[in-house]
Amino acid sequence: ALAGRRAIWQAPMPLVVLTGGPCVGKSAVAAQLGGALEADGWRVVVVSDDSLRLPRHSLYASAGAEKQGRSAVIAAVERALSATTVVIVDAMNYIKGFRYQLWCTTKGGLGPSCVVHVAGAPPPAGA
Repeated sequence: ALAGRRAIWQAPMPLVVLTGGPCVGKSAVAAQLGGALEADGWRVVVVSDDSLRLPRHSLYASAGAEKQGRSAVIAAVERALSATTVVIVDAMNYIKGFRYQLWCTTKGGLGPSCVVHVAGAPPPAGA
C-alpha cells in the first residue's frame, strides 16, 4: 500500500506510535509498515515489548511494572531516533500522557510524528 510513495514523502517521519488494545494486530501492522518503509530505502527500528524482552504476562500486572516497561520503551525510542531512522513503537500506548511524552521526544528538530490507531475484532472468549 505504501509502494511508490517516497516521491511524495521526502522527509522521514521519525516516530510512528501504534495504539490499540491487546490482540488487535499492532505487531502485524508494525511489521507491514516497517517492511514497506525498508523496501523504500528507509532505516526502520521497531520498539516493542518483544524487542525489549519485556515479559508481557507480568508487564501489565501492576502499575509499578507497567511504569518500568514504559520507561524502557521511552529509553529505546530516544536511543533509536535520528534524522535517518523511522522508529515504530509497537506497545500498548493507551495512556495519553505516555504518547505525549513520546511525541515530545521528536520535537528536538527531528520532524513530525504520528499516532496510528489499530482497531480489530476482540479475541474470541477464552482465547
